[in-house]
Amino acid sequence: MRNCLLSTLTYFDMFHYPLTADELYAFCAKAVDRQKLEVELSEMVSEQLIFHTDRFYSLCPGNQLAERRIKGNKAAISQLQIASKIAWLISLFPYVRGVGISGSLSKNFADESSDIDFFIITAKDRLWISRTILMLFRKIWVPFGRGKWFCMNYWVDEAGIEIVEKNIFTAIEIATLVPMCGEKTFEDFFAANEWTRNYLPNYVVNNKFLRVKNNWLMKRLLETVFDLPIFNKLERRLMLITGKRYKKKTEDGQLNKKGILIGMQASERYSKHNPQNFQFVLLKRYEQKLNDLLQKVSKHAAIF
Repeated sequence: MRNCLLSTLTYFDMFHYPLTADELYAFCAKAVDRQKLEVELSEMVSEQLIFHTDRFYSLCPGNQLAERRIKGNKAAISQLQIASKIAWLISLFPYVRGVGISGSLSKNFADESSDIDFFIITAKDRLWISRTILMLFRKIWVPFGRGKWFCMNYWVDEAGIEIVEKNIFTAIEIATLVPMCGEKTFEDFFAANEWTRNYLPNYVVNNKFLRVKNNWLMKRLLETVFDLPIFNKLERRLMLITGKRYKKKTEDGQLNKKGILIGMQASERYSKHNPQNFQFVLLKRYEQKLNDLLQKVSKHAAIF
């Protein structure tokens, strides 16, 4: 249990995010007894292996991280209200079957520079038509400084809802998704990704914002048109055009607004941004950080 708690704290320490006891239980990689977890945390604090400030546990002493988190949690309240309205708007568009919140906001954190990141599930074989329409719609908002409200970074269609990469990063990102629209769609999504229980057996998905999918009349009419066989070729063409455009951006060294090299992975079943192999780099950093910490703890135990 001790190593499990240290692993969890190490992961979130990379994001400067301390955790409550409830969250440590939820993100623990083993099914553990809650009371025993509380006792273990108390012992780890007394041994100064971890630190307790306010109601948060972390690897760092002082109250700086706790204060940052409290401020970020307060900012997330208003951001989630905005996100709920934007998610409902996105759900009006053709072939959108499910809309969820991902990124830092899904962990209940926001600051002045935060985007609202969306995870979108579309109908089978219409991801690229749906994505293109919505990305064109987003461009309308960019001149008004509202582009960050529409960061639609991860798309899958209903035939590709099982996430291929199976690791602690993807498990946490899936588990912390906040479904907004498409109740049945997200039921199917979480069922297809039941493997996340191997990493997070105690986690419970946050469904409190979830609404049923939108069946607006205009949406159904547009889908009737785009269901015509002639649009099958357009679907593939849009995928190839978008993939080629992002490949060129990567090769040209274009950076996003955070100064990170732009990258993207695209297929018939998914579209996802991949700046500088973020997932791979983060997992490697996590592994090194955890190994260093466990060695330090092992030496500490030997002394006592």
